[in-house]
Amino acid sequence: MYISGKVLGESCERSFQIKIISNFEIKLKIISKGHGMYNKNRSKVFSFIPSEVRIEVREYIDVNIIFKPDQLSEKFFELITVYVLY
Repeated sequence: MYISGKVLGESCERSFQIKIISNFEIKLKIISKGHGMYNKNRSKVFSFIPSEVRIEVREYIDVNIIFKPDQLSEKFFELITVYVLY
């Protein structure tokens, strides 16, 4: 997902949807597999809400991605994996 065009100090929020098509509830966990630069205060630039959730049968959730940089760079990125836990 591409997020750009933000002014320093502003945050940007995007979302994506995960739908469960199985006949049983599952638990999802979003894990960071790699990242680019951190903010100057060493905080992460991207947040994922929720990062861990239980989803009922045939339901869906919206995962919000919040991007909040405190400096200019083209080296901000986050590589994630969505783990399915039973």
